[in-house]
Amino acid sequence: MIAQTLHKSKDHRQTGTVSITGVSPARNIIWSNLVAYIDQIDRLHPYLTVFETCEFAWRCRSGGTHRRIFQGDGPDVDDMIAKLDDELTVVNKILEAMGLARVKDTFVGDQENVRGISGGEKKRVTVAEMLCVGSPIICCDEISTGLDGKWTSTLQQWVNCHDMDLTARFFS
Repeated sequence: MIAQTLHKSKDHRQTGTVSITGVSPARNIIWSNLVAYIDQIDRLHPYLTVFETCEFAWRCRSGGTHRRIFQGDGPDVDDMIAKLDDELTVVNKILEAMGLARVKDTFVGDQENVRGISGGEKKRVTVAEMLCVGSPIICCDEISTGLDGKWTSTLQQWVNCHDMDLTARFFS
């Protein structure tokens, strides 16, 4: 309900309201800008590399820049943001933190046509892709599926402590 991804039909009724710190979905709030949903099933494009998958997600949401409102302006700020943009800092930091830097140029792959990364790496790419979006709220549906104990623990610690200004996490 929080991510607004529940199936809606005549046989499925939803009652009640959802709000986060008093804010509910409304016409003037684009809820999908606030909430990201990480599905239990990895839905990745097999012909994109790990880096391309995360870069695409980041560019779609950020417009391809690290500039944010209220950052200030001036030549020093512009130079710093240009450097961050050139190096795709957010994407590279997330790939590094998720243990995906060494496979960043490898196709994601699928079961039928394209040889790619392992199942555990695919799960980490799914999470990394959504982290690149930078939503302040992340809903996670069994994100430990397909991960070993080390990566489950590392992932939960990183998501809880990372520096992307995420303010809430939901683990089912």
